[in-house]
Amino acid sequence: MVTPAFASTPAATLLEQAEQTKTTDPAALKSLLQQLGKMPLDANQQQQYVFLQGFHSQYVGEHDKAQNLYLQALSIGDSVDIDYKALVSLSNLMTVKQNMTAAFSYLFEALALADKVSEPALKPLAKINALATYMSLKLYQETLTLSQELLTADIRGRYHCAALFYRDYSMQELEPAKVSLETLQSSIDYCHSQNDALTGLFGQALIARYYLYHQDYQQAQQVLNQHLSAVQNIGFAHLLGHYYVLLSRAQLALNDYAAANQSLEQLFAIEHKLSSSEPMVEAYLLKAQLEEASGRAQNALRFYKDYMEADKLYKNTLSLQQTSYHLAKNEILNKNQQIALLEKNNTLLTLQKDLADVENSNKQLLIALLVTVLIFLSYFAFRAFQNTRLYRSLAENDSLVSISNRYHFTKKVSALLERSKHQQQQDAFIIFDLDWFKQVNDQYGHLTGDWILKTVVEHCRPFIRNIDTFGRIGGEEFAVFLPACSADKAALLAEILRDVIEKIDCSGSGHPIKTSASFGVTATDRSGYELRQLFRDADIALYLSKNQGRNKVTLFEVKDSKSSQAPL
Repeated sequence: MVTPAFASTPAATLLEQAEQTKTTDPAALKSLLQQLGKMPLDANQQQQYVFLQGFHSQYVGEHDKAQNLYLQALSIGDSVDIDYKALVSLSNLMTVKQNMTAAFSYLFEALALADKVSEPALKPLAKINALATYMSLKLYQETLTLSQELLTADIRGRYHCAALFYRDYSMQELEPAKVSLETLQSSIDYCHSQNDALTGLFGQALIARYYLYHQDYQQAQQVLNQHLSAVQNIGFAHLLGHYYVLLSRAQLALNDYAAANQSLEQLFAIEHKLSSSEPMVEAYLLKAQLEEASGRAQNALRFYKDYMEADKLYKNTLSLQQTSYHLAKNEILNKNQQIALLEKNNTLLTLQKDLADVENSNKQLLIALLVTVLIFLSYFAFRAFQNTRLYRSLAENDSLVSISNRYHFTKKVSALLERSKHQQQQDAFIIFDLDWFKQVNDQYGHLTGDWILKTVVEHCRPFIRNIDTFGRIGGEEFAVFLPACSADKAALLAEILRDVIEKIDCSGSGHPIKTSASFGVTATDRSGYELRQLFRDADIALYLSKNQGRNKVTLFEVKDSKSSQAPL
């Protein structure tokens, strides 16, 4: 019920009370909104009132209604602060609704407004939101740049704590050798001083990763065990997943198979909360390695297959989200350029009006000026076209090795298979995976791993025809689609590529690395014209190559799709 004291409260005071209670007391917020709906409000008050209605609708799960209210708030009033909060809320809402392109688009618009916000406490909101998004997409350079920007801006409190964590995490991914234990501990100490225990526990996971990188497995296990009970008490599934995975990695390296198995079983117990997240993907791989080390080959093969399926799902989702990120970024860039063109056009119209009042003797000057402005506008249009082509290329190609990414590879090959099916043309399909690549990343760092990936692509590309489609479909996994090609010829090409990769000179990486790859080959006369089946059968052949010692080529055979194929 509305209390009598509220009846005579001015609208500004009620709006302030609604802002203060929106995250703590939804019933009070609803009551305040009902009173505000009966009061006369100016334009900015109406904008704030509509935004708060949207916030309440999102809080109670009415997402479509919340979206409409946030969009309405953007169209009324002129409060930059409300526009900013509405855009951040829309970004979060679109993430929940799995519309990632829209989520990134609203996020970029909010970031563009951040410097114009009048309330200091609001300014970092969009950037902190962007940091979490960048890190989830593995955009570590963007994460590092934005976190350092926030730290330079001298923010304090939990925002500062979050920026420290994202900086340390991205640095550990980009240049792990340069991360110091003192820096990590200093960040944790600051978070504890701000009563942010959750981020502090995430920071302890970074310390464990530091020890794992330096192969101090005993110390890594000690750090994780010291804080595991606190993590279990909080019950945050994502944090628990990271702790169990890191702990099992340390225990496996120490040959403590029983403890490693117990840690993994605890993780599998909360699998329903983590779905296809990165900790679950790595857990399947660790379980396979554990079973293999324990001499249980059949169990190891089963978990390797589970790992492959989970890894594909995770990487496919990640690829789609990264594509959405680039498309949204391109959309914002084009929108900004259109605004710039409109501003130039408005300037031109104003100039024409002013010049119309000038004497006829100035007509030649007007014509010259118009031509100059039109040339300038044409240049902007040309640049917009170039940027569109650039971002289309970014969306279709892997940013590291400059061949098709998984999303574009899948789309293109599916279309080619449809045409081949209609023409009854035989096509072939190759999947290959670099052997022991994860150990290269763990031992020598991701920069060395990136060098290996680029070098492998550079050495393989000359042997692949112009009509073939060459793509990176996972971290260290590649695929080649060969139109009008038999399985035997594809197997011969795979053998050539295997030999090329084995003979790569890795001295340029600065480390004593030996490269090799395992291959799986199939064709449409064996697997049909469905890309999903081609992937599956080539995967079976690939895993047989791995189980038979790696650095091999295996051709998929229809008569026995599980274990009877002989390596070429």
